[in-house]
Amino acid sequence: MSQKHRGLDLSSLVLLDAAVASALRNPYGHLRIEECFYRVLFRKFPYTLIYLPSPNELLVVSFFHQHREPGSWLERFGS
Repeated sequence: MSQKHRGLDLSSLVLLDAAVASALRNPYGHLRIEECFYRVLFRKFPYTLIYLPSPNELLVVSFFHQHREPGSWLERFGS
């Protein structure tokens, strides 16, 4: 199996770190979805980061591949 198919590599982890840093810098500046959740999209990879901001912290709710049941994060979070 090639490195491309093994999951996230170093470059995608760097992008994940940058997405979390962006959400921390400006928690209410990303697209608001589903009442109080926010979404960060990745430019080079088909991944999405969903988070719930509060005054003192940032809760990462989901990090998922956009082509694999993108709505399932909400069902998992609610249970």
